[in-house]
Parts: sequence; structure tokens; C-alpha cells
Amino acid sequence: MSTQPSAEHLKREIQATLEARRELGPSYDEQFLDALVEKLTRQVAQARQSRPATPAHNAFNAKQRSELAVVSLVFAIPMIAIAGAEVGLLGIAFVCAAIVAVNIIAAKM
Repeated sequence: MSTQPSAEHLKREIQATLEARRELGPSYDEQFLDALVEKLTRQVAQARQSRPATPAHNAFNAKQRSELAVVSLVFAIPMIAIAGAEVGLLGIAFVCAAIVAVNIIAAKM
């Protein structure tokens, strides 16, 4: 069994965090954002540690990393708008953290 949390487990944790935020109100946004960033950072670190060494031919080249960054920015605009409208600041922070995590992981490949 893997020590990494599954995507479903992480989704349940985030849903619980959002429900707690709704109950407690916006005065706790900073604490919720800190907890979310902590969880995402931990998951990225675990994924990086458990990833086997990959040969150089599987790595993204500079052009592909640039393309990923541009595509991330293009998709970030509607995702941030939707997350902000539906969830608020916490949703925006989650989208931004996810985009940063994807680009960091791709840069390390």
C-alpha cells in the first residue's frame, strides 16, 4: 500500500476543509489557506520522493515546459473565475496552488 494519499482522500480532505470554512465563516480564511498549502506541499514532496529516477529522454524539454506554463496561464483565467465565484478566496488559492504544483512537478521532470 502506498504512503501517498490518494486523489480521492485528498478530495475528501479539501471538501471537509471547505465545509468547516462555511461553518466558521470567512474570518478563518488565512488558517484554511495555510492548511491547504501545507497539504498540497506535503503531497508534492511525497510524490517527488516516491517517484523513481526517470531517464533523461522522458524529461520535458525547455520548449515543452514553456508551453505548459502558457497553457496553465490560459486555463487559470476561467478556473480562477469559477473558483472565486463558487468558493471565494479559498477556491482561488486552491486553483493557484494546483497550477503552481503542476508547473513545479513538470519543471523537476
